[in-house]
Amino acid sequence: MSRAKKIWLIAASALTVSGILLMVGALAAVGFDYKKLSTVSYLTVTEEISEEFDSVSIDVATADIEVIPSDGKDCRVVLYERKSDRFSASVEDKTLVIRRNGDKKWYEEIHIDFDSPKITAYLPKDKYDDFRIKCTTGDILIDSMEIGGDINITSTTGNVRLNETKVSGDIDISTTTGDISLIDSAADKDISVSCTTGDVKFDGADADAIKAHTTTGDISGTLLTDKSFSAHTTTGDISVPDTEGGSCELSTTTGDIRIKISD
Repeated sequence: MSRAKKIWLIAASALTVSGILLMVGALAAVGFDYKKLSTVSYLTVTEEISEEFDSVSIDVATADIEVIPSDGKDCRVVLYERKSDRFSASVEDKTLVIRRNGDKKWYEEIHIDFDSPKITAYLPKDKYDDFRIKCTTGDILIDSMEIGGDINITSTTGNVRLNETKVSGDIDISTTTGDISLIDSAADKDISVSCTTGDVKFDGADADAIKAHTTTGDISGTLLTDKSFSAHTTTGDISVPDTEGGSCELSTTTGDIRIKISD
């Protein structure tokens, strides 16, 4: 090995050790609570919603989202947000609209952050015309809601879960990376779910017709009523009932397909 290479290796090793020591020192200074190294400050804001609305639209970049029943007819939205990146919640044309306030410059996105924004909407357990949620990064939960129209959810990175939710129209969910779960949830019309990387799970779910696709992941669980199954996987096993009923198209490129009908 040449003398120049040895010098470069020694210098690189010294810088690496120095970096590790600086990091350990910084962690020690904050009692090894790494969250204290964050350069982002958070605050919690509660928006009380008094106007009537019959639809919900949520469109944000980064946030975990939960929609859960409130006590009685009260409606509020709890926003756990960055001080430099705020959300808004208001009623527009009979629709509860939750969105990010304004656009940020690219350099405003440079920060150290070990936390994540969260939106929790406490809504009366009424029948809503439509639910539309669009989120780039974050998990999404809709729990114990009744939707008179459709649910449409689009996510890039994050898990999506519907729990004990009844929909009079269609359920349409798509995510690039993340699992999709429908637990004790049903649509009177169609269910269509798709993800690129992630599992699809049905647990006591049902619809007139069901279509589920994932590129890399398993499709599994239980449905409430008999279906006419069409299942395909390139690499994996298939186990579906030999029944007749509404259409149920299931496909994955790499993964297993295992569906049962609840007793």
